[in-house]
This record gives sequence, C-alpha cells and structure tokens, in this order.
Amino acid sequence: MDILSKLFGSAAYVKIMRLFLCNPETPFEAQDIKARAKVSNNLCRRELARLVSLGMVRRRDFIKKIEKRTKKSSKVLRKRVHGFVLDKDFPYTAPLRAVLFQNESFQKDGIARRLKGAGAIKMLVLSGVFSGRDNPETLDIMIVGDRLKKRAIDTAIKAVESEMGRELKYAVLKTPDFLYRLEMCDKFVRDVLDYPHEKLINRMGNKAF
Repeated sequence: MDILSKLFGSAAYVKIMRLFLCNPETPFEAQDIKARAKVSNNLCRRELARLVSLGMVRRRDFIKKIEKRTKKSSKVLRKRVHGFVLDKDFPYTAPLRAVLFQNESFQKDGIARRLKGAGAIKMLVLSGVFSGRDNPETLDIMIVGDRLKKRAIDTAIKAVESEMGRELKYAVLKTPDFLYRLEMCDKFVRDVLDYPHEKLINRMGNKAF
C-alpha cells in the first residue's frame, strides 16, 4: 500500500478507488464509503471530491433500504439518499483496475501479517477472488488452526476488506474439524482445495491435500 499511496497521494484515495472499482454498479452514501474505507469524514469528502472532479465517480441519488427493528418486530423502510457511483464512461477504469489489483503485497503478504497473533494458525488458504474465481459461493479465505481468536481474525479481515474495497468470504475451522471434513471429502473444504488456491501458511504437511 505504501508505494500506491505515494503514487496516488494517500492510502484513503487508493481504498476508495478500489471500493468503486470492485462494485461498479453499486451506489454508496458518503457515510458507507467512510465506514468501508475506514477513513475520517473530512478525508472521505476530500477524496470523493477529487474523484468526482476527475470524472471517475459521479453523484447519483438512489433508494436505500433501511431495516428498523423493535423488540417485537422489524420492518424495512425505503429512503431516497444522495450517493456516488463509478462512472461507466470513465476511460481509465481498466488501467486503474490493473494497477490497483495486481499488487501482491497488499493481497497476500498483508493478510498473513495481519493474522499474526490471531492464534495458532496451521493453514491459511487463499482462493476465490485471489485465484480468479470471483464467485459469490466460493470462499476467499480459509483459516485452520487451534486456539483461534475470532475477534482478532474479524478485525484483520475487515482491514483487508477496507484495503481491497470489497467484502470477503472466509471460514475459520479448528484443526480437528478441518481434518474430519478432509477425510469425509466434505464439499465445503474440497471446493477450496480442488480448485486454484494458494497456501500462505501450511504447517500441516501432506495432510492438507
């Protein structure tokens, strides 16, 4: 991220661009962009203004569904809000996507680094979006280990999502559960291991095949 931040001016700018490039059809409110990119209000407004002035992003009103819950019931309200969306006519979308999503350090090394201290990780597998399988039913990250700390893992994954500009599908398995699923040829596990994937951490040897 450091090199890209220097090239584009700030880490916030890179994260917000990735958010729009990963969700080209989706409009976002400024507060949603701020939350996903994990930036301040002022920084979010400044970087959005830059993207609008460049023509990469345009303003667009849209209908947002808001769920209101009470102790007895819940209902979904529809509200018109002001937002932003990627401009499909922006001529540099493809080159930007190539630059921002082919950075190995943020996609891979950064994940392993952030998961240090999240427990005794025996295996960390990247699949799905990291291996070219951008399928809503495919896991992107599988974590296997012992004494795993769910809160630390959730925090690490959210940080990666913020940098990538997209939500990731991940699963956390205890080692005995993973080995049992592996022995039973469980579809959940085989759908990761039988297709293109990369083991960033593998302390299980041949058991993980």
